[in-house]
Parts: sequence; structure tokens; C-alpha cells
Amino acid sequence: GSGGGGGGGGGAGAVALSAMAAPPPPPAAPAPLKRQGTWSSMMDEWRTKGAHESATECNAFVLSLVATLPPDARAVPEPTATGKALYDWLTVKVKENMFQRRKKKFPSCEVAVLAVALKHSGLWREARAASEALAGGAAPASVPASPAMVVLWKRVRGVREAIDMAMKKLAHGEMPDDGVDADSGDEDGEGGAAGGAGGGGVTELQAPTRLKDSLLWDLQRSFYDEVAIGAWSEAIVPNFVTTNAFLASAYAKSIMGLIRDLFDSPSAPGDRAKPLYIVEVGAGHGKLGFLICRELLRMREFFPAGHGLEFPFKYVMTDFTAHNVEFWMQHASFAELFEMGVLDCAVWDAEKETSMTLLRSKEVLSADSGLVTNPLVVITNYIFDTLRTDAFRIVDGELQETRIAIDSSSAADAEEPTAPSVIKRMSHRWSYEAVPADADFFGDEDFNYVVRSYAERLENASFMVPVGGLSLIRSLSAMSGGRLLLLTGDKGYVREAELEGHRDPHIAVHGSFSVMVNFHALRLYVERLGGFAMTTPPLDGFKC
Repeated sequence: GSGGGGGGGGGAGAVALSAMAAPPPPPAAPAPLKRQGTWSSMMDEWRTKGAHESATECNAFVLSLVATLPPDARAVPEPTATGKALYDWLTVKVKENMFQRRKKKFPSCEVAVLAVALKHSGLWREARAASEALAGGAAPASVPASPAMVVLWKRVRGVREAIDMAMKKLAHGEMPDDGVDADSGDEDGEGGAAGGAGGGGVTELQAPTRLKDSLLWDLQRSFYDEVAIGAWSEAIVPNFVTTNAFLASAYAKSIMGLIRDLFDSPSAPGDRAKPLYIVEVGAGHGKLGFLICRELLRMREFFPAGHGLEFPFKYVMTDFTAHNVEFWMQHASFAELFEMGVLDCAVWDAEKETSMTLLRSKEVLSADSGLVTNPLVVITNYIFDTLRTDAFRIVDGELQETRIAIDSSSAADAEEPTAPSVIKRMSHRWSYEAVPADADFFGDEDFNYVVRSYAERLENASFMVPVGGLSLIRSLSAMSGGRLLLLTGDKGYVREAELEGHRDPHIAVHGSFSVMVNFHALRLYVERLGGFAMTTPPLDGFKC
């Protein structure tokens, strides 16, 4: 399996292949191969199973991909000429981001895992046909690959990255994780889990502290500020699930429904002299905003008659880093929307600021500016999972505060612990400290209510509190006089039952990093403020 954009998918274990000289006789009734997650178990099964099926076409091809190893080998088998050709073919078919290209060292592991994956997926015939075409002189780019083959290669590459991470931990005296965490994947199944317990050769960058106060969030900001639009142009950060045309159309239809409710008749509650402001927080590369504006303009025939403005809405893209905002203002695709007045932008910090200045119109959106006279629409896709978050657990009714210590494999990182490059070398350790449920955790009674609500009802649980997300809702709700429509999509938990049990928080690293979003906590907060929340029903995958 693989992690989805919503972070709810299953993980993939490390597997290995060993082709042997002079294997033992086959068993009379060989058991089917199991999907094991360790090197030794897979090698043992291939010793008994591989000989029994060595005459089949499948095994003949699979075993041709890697060099033969003796039965007691514990190294990764080297690829043969056929294996290297397939590696080159699939590498051409799947674009790699900047960080993946940098750490690519040798194809041995990928080809070994690919051999096992081809056997058990049934795609070995396609791979064999491709290898025959390549052997005949065809260029890798000219040989087609099915969508299933592309997905398989992405999963194989993800296993390689998990093995790399485990080897790094072993080199530093740490215990590697047992496989890949269930929610460690990004949209393409390639996000990895950061760190584990600290060990020898590791430099502590920050002693145990509350998660919300960790330097993780400074690292996050410095990454996006430095990499800027390259986070997406270099395919470092996952984004397709949250910025595709289907989702943009669904959001646009919801917004159009609100526009008609507000302005469709003289007795409707909207202020016809002002637009409906739509604020996208953390717009990144801006694709979602472009698509939503385009969809709304396509529905122009449904604009309410008699509105005082040509367009009853104004879309505002925001980001905390000015680099991204400058990119939008200079991009040709946005030029017409800017000129029409349906699009504007602002440099805005979702966790700190309570007002924003629009750079094109110079309008100031705030609680007392008099401009936000209609409800405010807010869009936050893949935002809450990157904002400041806190974590707790409940053990036999006792509330415990989650603390995190940050380490690095490089002592030099202690000199500049918030440099973006630290993310690639960091690891972390979790610890817990008992706290009274009536403590003031956040300096905001409505935020505290979320923690106390869980402490009163749950006996054993682990939960996150999206502090940055709650702060964002508080700021924008105040800006709009408490009238707010929040459209959000992310990976996370939507039901209280998903919080039961004890587990450490998961941090997925994909250039930057992200955590699971507690949508149930957002619901508790919004309902306390007098609002309501609706979420999509699936427990796995992307949540809206």
C-alpha cells in the first residue's frame, strides 16, 4: 500500500531478493509467498520458493534482473544489464524531484525490490516486453509504460528511501522503524517519517519542549521562505490532490451557492455594494486560485442580477513569504484576472496577523475597515498540516503533554539550527509529562476547551491540537464579524474514535514536513463558537 494525499494509506515494508546457486530441493507443497518486511524473511522464502518455480517464465525473467548470490548472502544483489536497462527506463518515466536526485547513488536496491514487486504484481510481462525492446536498441523514452507500472516504480523507490533512512539510523546507533509508518506517505506515496530515538553520533539541537514551541516550525518557515516557488516547480512538496481542476470546480460551486444566497434578491442578506471576499491562505504556486477564479467566471450567467459590482466576488491569494506573492504578480496567467479586479493578493501570516493589505487595490481587510461587510470565504488546502501544532495523550485517564527533542546527524547544524537544510538531517525523540487538565495551555479558553473536552471524555487516547489552524480561524472570524465559510482539505482525522490508543505523533518529511490534522478538534472549536462543521465521510485519504 501507499500513503495518500490525506496521509491515511498503508505503508510499504522493505523487501529483498536473493538468487542462489545450487538451491535446495523444492518442498512438496510450497506455501504462498507472504509480504514480509525484513531482509532475512524474504531471502529465506525465496530460497525455498524460488527453486520450485525457477522453471517458470516469471522467475526466469525476475532472476535475470539481478546477479546471482550465494545462499548465505546478506548484501543487496547487483543489477544485471537487463536490470540496469529497466532501471534507466523507469527513471525516465517517473520524474524525480531535486532532493531525490541528490541522494541517488546506485540502482542496486531499487532493482532488487523491483524484481520482487514485478513478480507479485503481475507486471513482469510488461517489464519483460520493455526489456526486450530496450535490448533491441529502443531508447528508454520511446518504450511506453502503463500507469500501473509507473505507480509500482514510485512505490519501489519509496521502499529504497525507507531503507536509506534505516541505514542512516543504524549508522548513528539508532533503532530503525519497523517498516514505513501507516500515514507517512505524501500524495505520491513518497513522504518519509522523520527521526526516531536519538543515539550515538547525534547532536541535540533542542532539548525536550512542547511541540508547539519546537524549532520545527522555524525550520518550516525558513524552508518555504528560501525555496519559495521551487517547492512546487521542483516537485519537492506534494500538491496535486489539493490543486486539481475537479476540486477547484467543487469549491467554486459551493462559493457560487453562497453568492446566490447572499445577493439573489433584494431581501437577501448580502451587502450588494461590496464583493464577497474569498481568501486563500498559503496559496503557494497559485494554481488552485487560478482554477477557482476561472470556474467562477464560467458561471457568470448565474451571477445575481442587480449587484452593484460587475463581479460579486474578489479572490485574494495570500502567503507569508513575499517571494511567492511576487511570483503571482509577475506571472502572465494571472494578468487578466488582476486587470479584471477579480483577483488580488497579500503577504499575510496566518498565525500572527489579524488584518491584511491587498497589494493591487491597496484595500485593508480587518475587523474595523468596513470592507468585509459580507461573510468571508476562506480556503486552506494542505495548510493546517504545516502550521504550528501541539500534542497530548491520555493514559488511564491521566492527561500528558507531548514533548519533542530535536537532533541532527551533523554537529555543524548546532550553529544554525533553523537552516532549511537541517530538515534532511534531523531526527526527533518523544517524551511525555503529566499535566492537570485545567491548566492554561494556550492563553485562550476556547483553545483550552478542546484539550479539556478530550480529557473529560477519553480514557486512553493520543491527539493533536492544530494551534496554528485555530489561530487562523480566530483571526479571520474576527475580521468578518464571526461570519465565516471555511473550505479546507488536508490529511488527518475526522472522528474522535480515530484518536483512541497510544501512539507518537507522526511527522512526514517531503522537503518540508507535515503532521496529521485533527479535524475533530477543529469541529469542537467551531461548534464552541456557535458554528457547525461538515466533513467528507471516508476515513482514509484526503479529507475535506
